[in-house]
Amino acid sequence: MSREDTHVEPNRIAVRIELAQPAALDPEDLVPVFHGWIRRGALEGVLIDVARYGHVHHGPGILLIGHEADHAIDLAGGRPSLLVTTKRGLDGTAADRLRAAVARALATAAALEAEPALGGRGRVRADAVTLRVLDRLAAPNEAATLAALGDDLEALAGDLWPDQEAGVQWLDEDPRAPFAVRLSVASDPGVAVVAASLHEAGAAVA
Repeated sequence: MSREDTHVEPNRIAVRIELAQPAALDPEDLVPVFHGWIRRGALEGVLIDVARYGHVHHGPGILLIGHEADHAIDLAGGRPSLLVTTKRGLDGTAADRLRAAVARALATAAALEAEPALGGRGRVRADAVTLRVLDRLAAPNEAATLAALGDDLEALAGDLWPDQEAGVQWLDEDPRAPFAVRLSVASDPGVAVVAASLHEAGAAVA
């Protein structure tokens, strides 16, 4: 992919990571877990409250509301997934912002997998992540945005999975939808490995 003159600085980025065994996890089980995370300050940033949307068909499920980011077990499309939406606090280049949003999502995924109350039912798939840029003015869903972010997305995929060939797929060309891409590889190395790879790549750049 080649970069064009379009300049994109995403400020709100949603990162979706699918659950490994979605049928094993009742979203309602996350209500006490998320409240416990608030009490313990288990995640980076300020955590505020828990909202329940399980009654909404293919809706946001259970939402942990934060100041900087929201963390949810999202039911959209009938495929329960971890959805972490960074709402504020992103800075630097577009590459820096994409990396920070994915790093935050991986940290939440690690906390979910390690949560004793879930008994392993919070395990996620670490062979793919979906990113949605929710700033439609800054990043309209068009080919120019894909071209502007293409190199950064390919570099991010390479940092997440340095030992595999990653694919970068533009998900929806409907201009009314947010710009969204899916990064994926053939084999799941696990959240800890992927998070460590991203951290090491960032440290090398710094």
